[in-house]
Amino acid sequence: PRAVMPHRLLGGLALAALLAVVLLTLAGAAPYDRASWPHWVRAGACDVRHAVLARDAAPGTLRVDPARPCRVVGGTWTDPYAGTTSRRPDRLDVDHVVPLQWAHEHGGAAWDRARRQAYANDLSYRGHLLAVDRRANRAKGARGPAAWAPVGNAARCDYGHRWAAVLVAWDLRPGEADRAAVRDLLRACR
Repeated sequence: PRAVMPHRLLGGLALAALLAVVLLTLAGAAPYDRASWPHWVRAGACDVRHAVLARDAAPGTLRVDPARPCRVVGGTWTDPYAGTTSRRPDRLDVDHVVPLQWAHEHGGAAWDRARRQAYANDLSYRGHLLAVDRRANRAKGARGPAAWAPVGNAARCDYGHRWAAVLVAWDLRPGEADRAAVRDLLRACR
């Protein structure tokens, strides 16, 4: 008996559809592209970056540009990760505690652009976006809590709470290593 080739059984279109499904499954989610996560959009009168800088400045220290009151030009900020103090907003980043790329790789890739934008600019939970020393933020990068966490029990405790809250609020799915790391961070609260 002659062997029947699979493409003859399936037909041309069915084979092409099956191949597309296999390739998509092997490829996984679309690669992360920061531009597909619009951030620092307007939140009321100001953009989100300046809203976070204004919110996180120590009371009574905030200075804004008199000609452009949404532009933060000075203040005093204490980095929640390292405890260092800065008086220059240009030395600060606004950190997504759960990084955009990490969120993309753990459920956010399936979101539409509007949901990604909402995540990237979410001011509803104070622990989601933080004014931090840019060196600390760059050291953290897009890593999850299994690969990076601040030093010191108080900072680790806060970081664990922030991660847990964002994961639940946005229905993100960490792998086992990051899930265990969040549990370990929360143990620092004792």
